[in-house]
Amino acid sequence: MPLPTISDVQLSSYNFVPGSEIEISWNSTNQEEYVVYLYDDSTNSLVSDIACPNGAFHPILGNACLLHGSSTDTSIKWNVPWILPSGQYMFKVAVGNGSGWSDAIPKLCEI
Repeated sequence: MPLPTISDVQLSSYNFVPGSEIEISWNSTNQEEYVVYLYDDSTNSLVSDIACPNGAFHPILGNACLLHGSSTDTSIKWNVPWILPSGQYMFKVAVGNGSGWSDAIPKLCEI
């Protein structure tokens, strides 16, 4: 199978409050799974620090993802935790298959 590609990552909004729901969507080809990472944009540090289930591991971003799915879904929803401090954050989304992973596409938002 050819390597997967990802494009047109979108957020349902770019300003959120804790407790609200964020929908993240994208277009892809040859996708069998996805990973979503969350970074603090001011420090470029990874906020998500839980290992992805099923051994998902992006070669550049690593295995500490916020969300992971073994499916061809091209959108997911995530509830902003009440404990997340306000600030600028960056979601990075990548898709994978048995041949490897796509590049990660970043999207900024304000919480």
